[in-house]
Amino acid sequence: DIAQPESAEIIGKEVLEKFGRIDIIVNNAGANLSMGGSFSSLSDEDWNKDFQLNLMSAVRINKALLPSMIEQKNGVIINISTYAARQPIWEMTVTYSAAKAALNAYTKALANEVGPNGIRVNAVSPGVVKTPLMMELIENIARSSNISGDEAFESVMRRVGEVPLGRMAEPEEIANLVVFLASAEAAYITGANYLIDGGISPIV
Repeated sequence: DIAQPESAEIIGKEVLEKFGRIDIIVNNAGANLSMGGSFSSLSDEDWNKDFQLNLMSAVRINKALLPSMIEQKNGVIINISTYAARQPIWEMTVTYSAAKAALNAYTKALANEVGPNGIRVNAVSPGVVKTPLMMELIENIARSSNISGDEAFESVMRRVGEVPLGRMAEPEEIANLVVFLASAEAAYITGANYLIDGGISPIV
């Protein structure tokens, strides 16, 4: 469980023992763990669970592996965020959106700090993607809104209809951007947050 504090230390130790170094970290843990509902219905535990998984898991993994990157004076960190951190959607994502917004700020701050050590840090903020997390979100919408799963799916698809490209993203499309940012072709890119949302975000 990557949300548990001890997990990052265990993972970091195993990686370095097996490979001897670390060149690329992609922090892809993320989920909306609260049951949904309005702000007043969310408990401290709801907030804590979402922040532990969506923010602190990345913080701890980076903390465990950064010393190795600093020693070798090279490395790339990519934190997977979400477009909902800039434009929160659906009431059940308030804790998730807030945690990912914090991840974005952390990404920029860390990039500024470790840049002189030859380490690049960026964020990728996908929009609506065909993933298990999206199906989980649809289930949460159904529960919190007291509607059927089919109705919740239709609600999501109506929102997808607002995407200028008219569809959800395929996971491979997000992966292609991550691969680019991890490559030498992106050697001068750090501290950036890349929206890859089909144009749905109403901001530049």
